[in-house]
Amino acid sequence: LPALESLRIDRMQKHQLKLRHVPRLATIDSGIGQFGYMLDSDDFVPGQTWVSALEIEDTPSLRELAFFARDLESISVRDTPNLREFSLGSYLVTLLGAQRPLPVDPDRCQQWIELIGNQEGPSSVDLQTLPLSELDLSPLAKNQRIRHLNLNGCGVRFEQLQTLAGMTQL
Repeated sequence: LPALESLRIDRMQKHQLKLRHVPRLATIDSGIGQFGYMLDSDDFVPGQTWVSALEIEDTPSLRELAFFARDLESISVRDTPNLREFSLGSYLVTLLGAQRPLPVDPDRCQQWIELIGNQEGPSSVDLQTLPLSELDLSPLAKNQRIRHLNLNGCGVRFEQLQTLAGMTQL
């Protein structure tokens, strides 16, 4: 798949996504697609691409990743120098845009924070709606490429944010 530039997968089922050596892939898009006509306006679906395992390697053109994290068991993102936005959330949405957060194991959230902290980038990290109120956010400070951090709806306390004081690039 060396010529693949865009990948579109649905949100209606859980995926194990493994992409290696896809140099031209710039976007991974999730949509409701053909299922939209089968849903009522108040039916809830995952708010992002639903994955249980994520392994992405050598995708230099990839710019953003956004995943429904509730069932995410493993993450490996390597050799993605142009990755600008990375989003993990655990919420459902309706066709009209209503949002409902879902619980996630805090131990998994801590693992994701540590993995993101050990990456080189992306510049924007969005962890909205994840339960981060009792977690150690300090591993994020190791990732000096992070310029924007969205912790909306995470219940983060001021004391936790103080561990990120050294991130002057935020």
